[in-house]
Amino acid sequence: MRRICLAGIFLVLIFSALVVGTSIHATSLDDELANALARFQAGREQLFVSGVPIVDAFIDSRIGALVIVLADADTQHVHLIREMTGYVAPVQIKELQTPSTTIGGKAVSSDDLYFVFHILTVVESGLGGRIASVSMLREEGVLEIMVWNLDQDTVDAIRTVVEPKAGAIIREYPWRNAVLVGKDGSLSISELAVKSKTLGDNFLAGNLKSKLTSCGEMDEAEGRYYGVGAMLYVGLAGLSRESVQEVRDVVGLETPLLFVEEPTLTLFSKTAYYRPLRGGIKVTTPIATSPGCTLSFAVWSYSVKREITAGHCGNSNDPVYQPASPNQIGSVMADPRGPRYGDTLLIGLLSGIGANGQIYVVYGSSYVWGPVKGASNPSTGQGIRFQGITSCERYTTVTGFRDIYGHPEYGTLYNQVIMAWVTAASGDSGSPLFSFRTWPEVQIHGVLWGGVTGSEVYGSPWSGVLLDFSSITGIVTYP
Repeated sequence: MRRICLAGIFLVLIFSALVVGTSIHATSLDDELANALARFQAGREQLFVSGVPIVDAFIDSRIGALVIVLADADTQHVHLIREMTGYVAPVQIKELQTPSTTIGGKAVSSDDLYFVFHILTVVESGLGGRIASVSMLREEGVLEIMVWNLDQDTVDAIRTVVEPKAGAIIREYPWRNAVLVGKDGSLSISELAVKSKTLGDNFLAGNLKSKLTSCGEMDEAEGRYYGVGAMLYVGLAGLSRESVQEVRDVVGLETPLLFVEEPTLTLFSKTAYYRPLRGGIKVTTPIATSPGCTLSFAVWSYSVKREITAGHCGNSNDPVYQPASPNQIGSVMADPRGPRYGDTLLIGLLSGIGANGQIYVVYGSSYVWGPVKGASNPSTGQGIRFQGITSCERYTTVTGFRDIYGHPEYGTLYNQVIMAWVTAASGDSGSPLFSFRTWPEVQIHGVLWGGVTGSEVYGSPWSGVLLDFSSITGIVTYP
């Protein structure tokens, strides 16, 4: 998750300035690490009896963390170790690499692969939460199945579904060698969102020496990758003792943190030049130049591919650029007056400008182009994500649907998506609202456009896009 962006001009998203104080450390980091190691060694036998397969434990002064190596790591092991070490000192839990397992024989056709892929990802065939992801290796004619724990029982369960229809390479999901500090779940998602904004604001203001690559509140579902619950995810270009301490000073020692070393991923910059067009990247118009807006997704309109973004980002016939002038991609061909069903506009593309059914997606430390597989309205209580050009990915909950009155451009917007408050920033308007099917495949639910600081955020549902633009017959999917 990360923060809500309204390009604009008129939408009232007032972010209060947050004063960041310097934390006062009762003990030094060296003392924290020494205490944590002593606690771990004192409880090592108890952990062993509890089934934690400990290989080694030592202090890594480079990153300023207590490193614990396990033969096999799972969520329960992480919780036991972190409870034993006391949550105060940074801890990194590593797992020895587990070799992959191959099942099935010969390569098969794409049709057969897709059939088994569908069973594993949609029907699940009783495999429950064992599978982390499934992908089709078409050139090899096999499936690649990532599992949370590669044991014989899991292999046998998958074999009954896959064989003899297809072959598969089963790998254990690589354990994330993240540095953890603070007790996960000790702050709410909304409290973590405030911390995330504080950290992001300090980075944008040039107050951090460290290179922040991403940050955002991470819920229980996302935390399963690391064996933890709700924490503040912090991606850094270089993971060091100084960078870990600097972040702790900014957000406070009470904040549960998960640090991951990430590449800067300049090739995946959301504000770079992209052809064909994809959702989640930067667009500008004469009335939205800096920071601009976020391109939502591609749609079919009279059997032609066109694009959607937030309606307040432009006016009828305005040129639209990606990422900025003079790189024109098209113009606003439809932006109806209110009252209406959404704050969206339809972009007609110039000849030769392609668009595909992908959106920019970040999940944990993975950055990919997520293939769009469908579109539908969200439901009340559903978890939903957005990804704007200014913010990293945000995760929130749909609290209901409501008519919005007094919109500066459209007056009344009927049946808008109301979501629990998460932070955002100028530029996120137009961000696609989506959820994951099987990561990284996404289901589109609408378009982000505004909110009230500290209260709630708003989006226009997929049905609103269809009602406002009768020419649209569906979402562009990929491949």
